[in-house]
Amino acid sequence: MLFLIIYNFINLKEIKFLKFFSLSFLVIYNFLTLDAFKEIYFGSNFFGYFTNHPFRHSGLFGDELILGSFLQKFYSVFLISFYICFNKVKNFSVYLFINILIIFFVIQSTGERSAFYLFIFNNLLLIFLIRRKYIIILISTILILAFATFLNLEKNNNIKRYFINPIISTFTGNIISTEYNELFRVSFNMFLDKKIIGYGPKQFRIICKKEKYYKNKNSCSTHPHNFYVQILAETGIVGFLILLTIYIINFKKYFQNLLLYNKDKSEYHLISIVIYSGLSMLIFPFTTTGNIFNNWLSYLIYFIFAYSYGIIDIFKFYNNEKKNF
Repeated sequence: MLFLIIYNFINLKEIKFLKFFSLSFLVIYNFLTLDAFKEIYFGSNFFGYFTNHPFRHSGLFGDELILGSFLQKFYSVFLISFYICFNKVKNFSVYLFINILIIFFVIQSTGERSAFYLFIFNNLLLIFLIRRKYIIILISTILILAFATFLNLEKNNNIKRYFINPIISTFTGNIISTEYNELFRVSFNMFLDKKIIGYGPKQFRIICKKEKYYKNKNSCSTHPHNFYVQILAETGIVGFLILLTIYIINFKKYFQNLLLYNKDKSEYHLISIVIYSGLSMLIFPFTTTGNIFNNWLSYLIYFIFAYSYGIIDIFKFYNNEKKNF
């Protein structure tokens, strides 16, 4: 129901409303980013608050360490909104690049590895949209930032968490932490006991306490920290195949639009590439995640999917009318 409401609301094809919505979103998104940026580099945010956690920052989210995840999940919405509001502004690419760099710094500083990796992967999927003359500038900037960051490695604990520790873990055979290994094992055993429809939404935290599954404190939690593993345990193969199908369709659409954009350079295919790459990252299988049945996370996912499909339909309409947005 929420999906349909948001989809129909976005799909009104009213340019003034869409630009107002996009501008409002940019104000909120940029305020969250700049607020965290101030906390990172000046010790506290605009309201004098600072995150009470070493090497982590969360801005207005306080002790809820979800800022990086929030910025990453809404990244495609940010790109679309920025395009809708400013695509005709001179030096549009420069302003967008500066914004992306700030978002990169903030996500890196939140200490959320999954958000950081997905943000990088998302931008790698979009690198094909960059004009050739800007690619050299982009690569040079990345190399300079990487060099400057590693020079400060001893003071930057997050770099160790992102790069050094995973490399060490790979060679020692512990690619995923022991805690998550246990949760995944329990989830799979739960799936084997109820293969078709699982134990039901939000049941992992209850079932994992049973003697049959509980081994130690690492084998039980509120959720198994991966959408697909959780869906497998709680909704069985039926729910798992639905989620996997949604992911495959969106990732396939990304490649289809990428090929079409290389041929016609249309605005519709450009927007579709950004949208489908973002949706693919939203439900990416190979990363740690929150609880897919958590209310705020569910609403967030529904909103982004509804917004994304609504935007695609709007640009498809203008493409069929042979108009630019």
